[in-house]
Amino acid sequence: MQALLYLLYFDIAQGCLRLATSGVQSPCDFLHRWTEPFWAPALAEAVTHNQMRADCVAAKLSPNQAPTDMTESDEESTLVVQQLTLLLQWLSRLLVLTPEAPIPPSPCGLLLLHSNACLTRAPVEVHDDVAFKANRARLLLLAQLACFPERRLFLTRLLTLSYTNPGDLNFTNACLELSATPLSSSTIDTADASAGLFQPLLTRILTRSDCLTDYRARRCFIVAAFVCLVHMVNPRHYLAGATASDNTQASLETLLASDAVHATWLEPIINLAVQKKKKKKKKKKKKKKKKKKKKKKKKKKKKKKKKKKKKKKKKKKKKKKKKKKKKKKKKKKKKKKKKKKKKKKKKKKKKKKKKKKKKKKKKKKKKKKKKKKKKKKKKRRRRRRRSDHLNLVLCEGDQQVTATFAVDEGDCGLWLPPPTVASLEGSRSLLRSLLHFWQERVGGDIVASEILAAHVDPAILEQFHRQLNQPPTTTLLA
Repeated sequence: MQALLYLLYFDIAQGCLRLATSGVQSPCDFLHRWTEPFWAPALAEAVTHNQMRADCVAAKLSPNQAPTDMTESDEESTLVVQQLTLLLQWLSRLLVLTPEAPIPPSPCGLLLLHSNACLTRAPVEVHDDVAFKANRARLLLLAQLACFPERRLFLTRLLTLSYTNPGDLNFTNACLELSATPLSSSTIDTADASAGLFQPLLTRILTRSDCLTDYRARRCFIVAAFVCLVHMVNPRHYLAGATASDNTQASLETLLASDAVHATWLEPIINLAVQKKKKKKKKKKKKKKKKKKKKKKKKKKKKKKKKKKKKKKKKKKKKKKKKKKKKKKKKKKKKKKKKKKKKKKKKKKKKKKKKKKKKKKKKKKKKKKKKKKKKKKKKRRRRRRRSDHLNLVLCEGDQQVTATFAVDEGDCGLWLPPPTVASLEGSRSLLRSLLHFWQERVGGDIVASEILAAHVDPAILEQFHRQLNQPPTTTLLA
């Protein structure tokens, strides 16, 4: 939980620093006002009782509580890395924006602790270093100081204090002395210059420079390497040799070749600078290639966009055409449907009219039939009324006798008046003709015999039945 609070604390401070140096607030006033109050608590947590405790500082700032344990990785010390990155940003702004102002005591104390941890406790090789990121940030702090000529004296004093025994050093006085170091481009006396003072810094810079990806950090390492080389060499030796010989350039070359410092360190430093240039060229080439690729990609994208636009336009046109066609088809279908409906309606109307006409015709026919039937009935009735009286002519020898018979259909038979029967008692042919006539109109021998029995004398009927099969001698005339 405490580590999270510290991380949040550093994030807020980093944001405030960016805002202050971006023009929202006066950056110089911000740095003068907040540098010492901000870094004093961090320094107070790192040291106790105004004494520099190497074991306590290592326990606080290293990734492990035990400084001798080399099993864990640097990723566990996120708090230390974030503190160092913030200190790097703060110190760079302090050196650039306030070049004449001294560095406050609290940042000086932190610089002393971190340089001590980096140069005395950390290994030279990168592969053996557990806190690789933290030590790289500490080396960047020292290289940043070497890039400013006015801070060279401050750098040399910082290195001398970082190599001293912690028990022999008063930490508060050391911080105050470092803060009070005057601005000077001249370093310590060349007689006092020692290869042991700058050699650990130079070796670590050369071994860790390949791991840098940032251009500015790499440039700081190169400048710091040249500064270390200058401080490791005694210029009086070269000046004395140069005055003794006639050819100064040749004597300097021979002296440089015979000097062990230049023989061991000059070539790696030059290679580092050349690699930087090569990397610059490579970067430029890569940038050019990237630009070309980007241009090609842009062109391709533009072409693709144009093609897409054309395709979209074509699709839109096709869609519009399809929509128009669909609309036309729908309109046609609607028209066809309307026409069909109209036709159906017309057909229905025609059918209805035809049905009505047929019904009317049928009615008329029925009426006509009824009328015809009525007429026929009337005619029949008239005929019947006319045929109610039959005239029969009998031929017996030379004499012709006429007789009239009345027919009444209401009685369902023949009605013979009694006087006529009396006058026809001996006429066999007359009876036969009457019987035939009645059979044609009404039908039935039994009914005829009954009717005749009712009107004719039984003796005459017996004689009629006896002689019925003989051919008649009479003719019927209507």
